[in-house]
Order: sequence, then structure tokens, then C-alpha cells
Amino acid sequence: MHIHVQQEKMTCKFWINPLALAKNYGFSAKELNTIRAIIIKIRIEYWSDGMNSAVQIQEVKIKHVTVTKNSITAQLIDGRTISVPLVWSWRLSEATPKQRANWQIIGDGHGVHWPELDEDISAAGTLFGIPALRPQTLSKLTPKSEKEAKANNAIHTAFRGPESAAVSRETSL
Repeated sequence: MHIHVQQEKMTCKFWINPLALAKNYGFSAKELNTIRAIIIKIRIEYWSDGMNSAVQIQEVKIKHVTVTKNSITAQLIDGRTISVPLVWSWRLSEATPKQRANWQIIGDGHGVHWPELDEDISAAGTLFGIPALRPQTLSKLTPKSEKEAKANNAIHTAFRGPESAAVSRETSL
């Protein structure tokens, strides 16, 4: 079973059980984490997946976070610890230790916010994680030479089709 999500020219596909991103065309890492959190909430509230009624699923909520030079580690309210590589957040990886230490729990534990960095990480996104991709700068998108511009034009011409506008970036797990 899977879900397709579409917004304007962006689209993605998630497998439901186990929850995993199958394809992404255009959604940012932050948007994918939001979509993933919504799917998790729907799955918990409405789909039983044939589980025994004695099993209770707790919401994933963070009570504390630590950022080191190599990792982001979250302690959850249910006692679990989640750790992801620091490079999954380019903003945190470029921040000073003082900036990394200045965080706030948001949404009753559903996420963490670093106000100086304008960075947000959700508990569900950390648990099922998708690294935050660094946005490309205009200089990286602008051809450096006439030869590169012609090559880019040839590539775009060769791949024109109904999906070409939406295939700006593909991410899969």
C-alpha cells in the first residue's frame, strides 16, 4: 500500500508499511518530513495494520536534544534515543557550538527549533529521517560558459515531457 502526494508540479510517493519514501520530485526535505509526520498521525489514528488491541502506540515526542560535532541526538519521552548524523542538517553542521546549544522544544515535543538558525527538526522526521538538502545558489544554477549553457539546453530538450517540469530533484530511501 502506498500514498501519492501532489502539490502543483511537485509529487512524492510513500510506502505505508513500513513507512518509507519511494520517490520525490520537487518537495524539500522539510516538506517531506511534514508529509511523513501527517502519514504517521493518520496511520496511528485510523489504520490498525492488524495489530493486537493490547498494543498501544505512543506519539514520538522529544524531551531533550544534544548536538555534537558529529551527531544530533534526541531523547524521547518514552525513553528511546534517536541519533542522526550532524550533516543531515546543513544549518546545524555550519553553526557554532553556542548556536547548536540554543534550542527550544516546539509543538509539545513534536519538534525542536533553533531560533538563531531558523532550523526546525521534527521528532518523526528524526525517527524516519530525511536529510535536509542544502538549497542550490543561483551561481550553481547559472551556466559558467556558453558551452555549458548549450549542453544544459540539449539535456532539457531531450528530456521534455509531462514530468520534466517536476523532475527538479529526486530523493529516495
